[in-house]
Amino acid sequence: MMNNSTRDMLSYLIRLRDPGISIKSVRHILTSAYATALFLHKRNMAKVYVVGESGLVSELLAQGIRVVNEHF
Repeated sequence: MMNNSTRDMLSYLIRLRDPGISIKSVRHILTSAYATALFLHKRNMAKVYVVGESGLVSELLAQGIRVVNEHF
């Protein structure tokens, strides 16, 4: 579990595997970005304005939520 929205779950999987930590799948990783995206998805949010990091944007897009910020 990570309380950091700067990276998506795949980025954490790669980062944790590098020093030899054995994690088989992103299903074993939970981030605040993923939890937020899942929460919004379950409430049928179609689009959002993000005040956050690229990891949050990645997770929102993966849940089918449109990000309306110009810089994303």
